Amino acid sequence: MAKPTTNLKAPVGTATIPLEEWDRMRKLSSESEELIAKTRLALHHVSVLLSFVAKEKPVYDAIQKFNDQSHAAVIHMDKDGKVSVELKDEA
Repeated sequence: MAKPTTNLKAPVGTATIPLEEWDRMRKLSSESEELIAKTRLALHHVSVLLSFVAKEKPVYDAIQKFNDQSHAAVIHMDKDGKVSVELKDEA
């Protein structure tokens, strides 16, 4: 996934839109923020589960295979078996 260009300047000026559109955009923004928070919480829970599984059964080779094939995430495991999942577009 390509990263968006970050050197764009913020637009300056005004625009007129119907109040209904404004309310719809505010609602969508709020829903997006909620979805992001839930996704981060789920990612944390997956990391905890993987840490538990890694202590029960050696999974290093499976993690390496996953990392080689995944375009969206990387799994890290420290020497104590603690696992973290990092989304590549946040890297």
